[in-house]
Amino acid sequence: MNYLAGDQPPLESVTVVVTRAQAQSKPLFSALSRAGAHVVALPVIAIADPCDDGDAMRRAVALAMQHHYDWVVFSSVNAVQRFVGMLGGGRDLGYTRIAAVGDATSAALCAHGLATDLVPQSASAEALAAAMPSAAHSAATSATAAAGTGRVLFPCAAEAREVLASRLRAKGWAVDDVEAYRTVAAGPNDGATEEALETASNADVVTFTSPSTVRFYVELAAGRRMPPVVACIGPVTSRAASRAGLRVDAVAQVQSAEGLVRALVEHRAGRRAP
Repeated sequence: MNYLAGDQPPLESVTVVVTRAQAQSKPLFSALSRAGAHVVALPVIAIADPCDDGDAMRRAVALAMQHHYDWVVFSSVNAVQRFVGMLGGGRDLGYTRIAAVGDATSAALCAHGLATDLVPQSASAEALAAAMPSAAHSAATSATAAAGTGRVLFPCAAEAREVLASRLRAKGWAVDDVEAYRTVAAGPNDGATEEALETASNADVVTFTSPSTVRFYVELAAGRRMPPVVACIGPVTSRAASRAGLRVDAVAQVQSAEGLVRALVEHRAGRRAP
């Protein structure tokens, strides 16, 4: 969102908590700061290695480089980072196609030289599964002899929702859903300090960018004041917040940092309207 010089920033004097992991919080920090908000960093999640130290992912990546899969499907930037980190210097996946859940995940792939073949209009597991072709259709329309294995690689979080893998299997795909990383509760070394928790409890807004940020914020902030406004990056996160007993005030229509800030600006404008 762009603001004219001299105009009062729409979130001026508003204190907003960002619960995203430190490594992924910069876009939201920047968008909030441009809107005039005072941003409080409280990363409640951290990204950890898989339980098997990545052995399954290494085997899957080796198979991908041997063109074992028709598709590699990514539902998060974290999965992209883990996958690319194991590719080494190689980027040749042959005729294997790549699907990404949304623009941020697609951009992360592009930054590593991997082109995305499919991005759904709505950034959700349901939309990605719906946009994927069936295995039968993919095989029938394939122009290459190398394609048509009927297999999909899905690098994912240990706690990933079953939606994507199960719906792809319903379309005839053999899905290897491989644990690429774990989302765990952040500790003091990650920025989730007592000081940060206390500062967050006095904020005006708390933002959530995934169900895991909801879960771990509620656990870490138990017994403390909840900021009066809750903003979520999309419907999946909003439902998780509602199930946790929170009243959701703003939900981004476009699931991005800019979309979340826009939802907050619109919510604030609505509160001011006569």
